[in-house]
Amino acid sequence: MPHGDSEVERLKAMIETLTLKVKEAYVEGAKAALSRNSGKVCLSDIAWLLGERVRLGLAPKEAMTIEQRLRHAGRDWFQLREEGDAWLLNPVQQDRYNHGWFTLADLEEWVHDRGPIVKGDAKVGGGE
Repeated sequence: MPHGDSEVERLKAMIETLTLKVKEAYVEGAKAALSRNSGKVCLSDIAWLLGERVRLGLAPKEAMTIEQRLRHAGRDWFQLREEGDAWLLNPVQQDRYNHGWFTLADLEEWVHDRGPIVKGDAKVGGGE
């Protein structure tokens, strides 16, 4: 999907601004400066911005971790832990999503709101 040059330039400017703010926060050594409440840039903003770079073709999808892709897709969890080839997931919306051990491929499917993590999904495997 083509995007206008102005949108790409605007995004590049946002990335530059956020990068500077993140560097400032780390230099100050104050993790609190990274929270929304402090009025500074938040780590979730950075994950979202990386997702936008991927969407616009400015960065490869592989540049994002699975956690970043899930956050960009609006997924949230109490626990997500990798152990070998399996991932332990305890999602926030347990009325919509299964908890348990899943593969990386299952998590990739969850990015698109399908697969064994989604309750009622026709695909079989993983989860509880």
